[in-house]
Amino acid sequence: MNPGCIDRPFLKSSCLPSLLLFALLPANGAAAKASLASVFGDHMVLQRERPVQIWGRADAGVELRVSLAGHAAEARSDEYGAWSVILPALSAGGPYRLELSGPGGVVRTVDDILVGEVWLCSGQSNMEYPIRHLNEPWRDTQDPPPTIRLLTVGHDHSTRPLSAFRKAEGWTIAQPDAVAEFSAACYLFARELQQTLDVPFGLIDASWGGSAIEPWISAAGLARLGGFDDRLKLLHTWDTDPAGTVTRFANGWQDWWRSAGGASPGPWSEGFDDSDWPSAPAGLGSYQDCQDADTAGHHGMIWYRNDFELSAKQAAGEAVLELGAIDELDVSWLNGIAVGSQFGWGTPREYRVAAGVLKSGRNELAVNVYNSWSAGGLTGPPDAMRLRLADGSTVPLGVGWRYRVVPPALGTPPTAPWESITGLTGLYNAMIAPLRGLALGGALWYQGESNAGRAHDYADLLTALTRDWRTALGRELPFIVIQLPNFGALAKAPHDAGWAQIRDAERRVAEADPLTGLVVTLDSADHTDLHPPNKRIVGRRAAAVARGMLFGGDELVDGIVPLRAERDDSQVVVQFADNGRPLWVAGAAAPAGFELCNATGCRYVTAQLADGQAVLDATAMPNATEVRYAWADAPIVNLFGAEGLPVGSFRMTIPGD
Repeated sequence: MNPGCIDRPFLKSSCLPSLLLFALLPANGAAAKASLASVFGDHMVLQRERPVQIWGRADAGVELRVSLAGHAAEARSDEYGAWSVILPALSAGGPYRLELSGPGGVVRTVDDILVGEVWLCSGQSNMEYPIRHLNEPWRDTQDPPPTIRLLTVGHDHSTRPLSAFRKAEGWTIAQPDAVAEFSAACYLFARELQQTLDVPFGLIDASWGGSAIEPWISAAGLARLGGFDDRLKLLHTWDTDPAGTVTRFANGWQDWWRSAGGASPGPWSEGFDDSDWPSAPAGLGSYQDCQDADTAGHHGMIWYRNDFELSAKQAAGEAVLELGAIDELDVSWLNGIAVGSQFGWGTPREYRVAAGVLKSGRNELAVNVYNSWSAGGLTGPPDAMRLRLADGSTVPLGVGWRYRVVPPALGTPPTAPWESITGLTGLYNAMIAPLRGLALGGALWYQGESNAGRAHDYADLLTALTRDWRTALGRELPFIVIQLPNFGALAKAPHDAGWAQIRDAERRVAEADPLTGLVVTLDSADHTDLHPPNKRIVGRRAAAVARGMLFGGDELVDGIVPLRAERDDSQVVVQFADNGRPLWVAGAAAPAGFELCNATGCRYVTAQLADGQAVLDATAMPNATEVRYAWADAPIVNLFGAEGLPVGSFRMTIPGD
């Protein structure tokens, strides 16, 4: 794994212990075909003041009894083996024992169950970021309260919704070692909020570094949103016809290449002339290792091509193409026929080659690699690159590569819908769907980095996700959205910043939804660090939002809310919601970071605070149609409001005269 690449997962090991899916042996040792769902385990927490649904699997038609905290209910498994009961709501407290009984007696017990607040924490690496990476982790791992319980869902994806986790750690009591490996934002949120509520907390961390938002939305949710029909059809055929699905995806990818203005014929084409392409270095490696001015600091696509000779005997039958490690997204062709596509940071590629693809004589191999951050390309090593033939022999492919840089203006290529963290619905299916039926207090969402390059539809996607999860996890499920921090190069001039677009989308979604709150984090990070270690401020502000939204506190739910922008002679006045706590400027006489825009572009303008409003000097742009604030990946902000909350990124239209 290349440590320099964006958004690496923060897992202590790739081999997580599995949570038992089924418990099939009763206390007396006799066989009993009945089980609890995988989310039920010792030391778990159930949501207070909500009916308790308990479910599982059994043989068809089995009579079952569930008891908990003095309540009991009976059920009969249906023809498919599914069963479920609902017990009365419980107040905070415990510990309790849950018993599942069948015709032969007790089948399963779950001990040390507490009742309190249960929260789901999800997103990408800034949510996954563990306590042990904080500047002073010992502050948070010393003497953790035993009434906080932790469940980490392991990385997994599926083309179909699962009823049970395939990868998860069991519920654990908060202890120093367990806390150190757990999501910092999630744990610190609970620790802060517990000081106010004084109830047990159950935290479920289902996050995956580098993941886009689309894999976290169900197929039905994406279908309702629109625009995903073709990719969802590909996903539907992946399990039964992977080779045909790869071909159909590649055809769509090639159409994208042509529509985006790529070279014709495409470099994947058989017989393509690459004689003027430079040779890749003998050791391959990242783009930067090519010693070409075009690759220095390049983020985007590069084409690689190679060729090799086969005899008629070697070309007969199936084969396996091994390309070594690639960072991060590839699409690969042999003799103009697509053989595979995968996303991964430094992940070795291995693609099955169907009979008939190889041929006697010269064979052509083309690989398109897209990398969004840091080092990327065919990262090798060369001796890991080979064609493994049906007879067990191999053809080395580590030398002779040629390459061509693709101009960044071509854009971002499509990704295969079956991919784990860049595809469609796979993370929802494996890491969220098994929670259906479990009552939750709310959800924390911390994601957006991987969508910043195509932020135009993020508000629609985030709205779809909240609606989708409420369908599965409770129609009134509260959401707390943690806004992206400041990250990237400092801006020298106004530009259409992707991170600012994500922040603004998060702001608009939160303002439009009374069950969604917003955590502004623009002042929490070093702009050079993708994973800011100051997660304490994130946890503290998320807890404040939860108190203000759910528990009767007077904290702001959506931060400092801009209401409208109005033209006033040579000025533009931005009004903010009156929360009784005035705006103020830190470290300067006036706020920085305001821009005015028209059809020709944007420019920075000076501003002053007056009566809780920002008054912008519009003399240099009297025909401005839009105002923007903190519109950069890494803005410098000095405008603050209540409780020291910074004003977050926003843009708004200036009404015409």
